[in-house]
This record gives sequence, structure tokens and C-alpha cells, in this order.
Amino acid sequence: MPYPSPITYPSRLLYPGTTEQEFNLSPIAIGDLLLNAIDENGSRWIVKRFDGWGGPGSTAVFTQRARGHGSTASEAFYEHRVMVIEGLILTESPELLSAALDLLSASVTLDQFTMIVSETGYIRHVLAQRQGEIFVNRFNNRQASFSIQVVAKDPRKFGDLITVSTPLPSSSGGRTYPATYPITYTGVSETGVVRLTNTGNTQAPVWLRVDGPIPAGGWTVTHIGKKQALTFATSLALTSGEFVTVDMDRREVLAQGQAARAGYVTSRGWFSLDPGDNDIAFSAAAYSATAQLTVTTKPSWS
Repeated sequence: MPYPSPITYPSRLLYPGTTEQEFNLSPIAIGDLLLNAIDENGSRWIVKRFDGWGGPGSTAVFTQRARGHGSTASEAFYEHRVMVIEGLILTESPELLSAALDLLSASVTLDQFTMIVSETGYIRHVLAQRQGEIFVNRFNNRQASFSIQVVAKDPRKFGDLITVSTPLPSSSGGRTYPATYPITYTGVSETGVVRLTNTGNTQAPVWLRVDGPIPAGGWTVTHIGKKQALTFATSLALTSGEFVTVDMDRREVLAQGQAARAGYVTSRGWFSLDPGDNDIAFSAAAYSATAQLTVTTKPSWS
């Protein structure tokens, strides 16, 4: 998944925390098309069937033991997520029905689009794309049924972006001598550690951005709990205004968001975020007061 941007919610019905509904049904957004809702033309979009939003399948292959009970199994991973949506379109005129069908076809694209689903207590999304035909059955010149099938290559459901930043660890100030009582401690310290909470139930993606200046000497980003670290070469320095981005899922490292820099990674401890709290540490061989690590994630559910 590319370096992320915040989600744009196409309707008040899909704002995180909302309890509003139309037709007593939870809304689903396919790009800018909102299902289980009334659009700006007064046309009603009603979902009658929605399959595939539960848990994805597994790639595990089970083989019966030759001389014993039970089976052996291959390593298991989630399969892609296949979703089928069937519903009704109710309009006020033949022209509006044609416009609605055109909108449906334009929204369910071959390219990936953001599909947002409202559930009780959750607003979550996937990146999906069209698979198979769009089936339409006109009942008359104002009403029709439809059926679409879409696929999310990454089966995880995602929440909103979480972003935290930290400078390099440092300490300054503290107790001054000779001491005058009562003593006031004025020290300021930065730990270089940030905590992110993955409120989901599966591994969450991680994106990093390291902003300079950082002198040559190398720097490291470490998942403390997993003891996995991404270490950059001692020859790589960042001047003021320069930055490096890292997409952990894709194992992609870019300078200024464009030029590949994966060759400068000397220790490749790529990591994701476990469900719950995750502590990420930023360190460097040469200190810079203005260097900054920004960590971004999306809580993830299977």
C-alpha cells in the first residue's frame, strides 16, 4: 500500500462515531457512491445482500499424516477479500435511473478505490477494485436491481490514520551547582520512543518518515517489543529539508518520496504493529536536535 493519506468521508453517515442511518441500514461507500442512502437526485440505494465482510479465507493446505492421526499444514496467510453486494435502485424518473446506473459503473472501477463500511461502533475501509461483471436487472423505467463483485488484494480492514513523532533522545538542564535550596529541577529529556496503539486484531502496516538534518554515521528505528530494527548506512546523511520515507509492507525506501534508497538499509528488520501497544525507538550515531522520526499506522482487523 502506498504512503497513506487521510480518508475523505463522502457523507455525514460515515463520519467516525456517527449513529445516523437511513432506512435503518448501515451505509457503504464505494468511492463517492453511497449505498443504503438517498443521493442528491433523490434516488434510493438499498443493499439487500453484502457478503465477504467477515473474515478472509486461509491459504493453509492440510495433508493427512501417512501413519498417524491428524494432518500437517503449510504456513497460513490470509487470502484476498472477495465481496459481493446486491441491492436496489429506486428513482423518480427514467433519466435518473440511467444516471444512477452510470454512476454505479463509474464508481466500481478497475483501479483501486476506497470502500468504507459502517458497522456498529466502527467505520472501517479497504482498498478494493472491480472483479467480474456488473449485473443490472430493470424492473421498469424507474427501478432496478444490481449485483457487483469487488476484491481487496489486502484483506485487512483499516481504521483511521494514527501519526506520532519524536526527536532523537536527549537530555538538557537539570540541577545547577552550587545548589540553592529549595532545589528546582528544570531538566528536559526526550526518550526518542513513541507509542502507537493498534486497536485491531491483526498486524497493522507501518510507514516511517525521517527528517533531517542528520549527520553521517547512521540511524536506527527499532520495534522494541519485537526487537526488530531498520538500520541505515553510516554514509547516508540528510541535510536540512531532506527526508526519507519507508513503507514497511512494501519494503520500499525513498528519498524525498521519489529516489530509491533501499540499498542504504544495512539491517532489514522490517516490522508491523501487533494488536495493542507498540513502542518504536529512534536513535542515531550522531545527534541532531532537529532530526525527527514520524511513524504512521492504521489499526487493522482481519
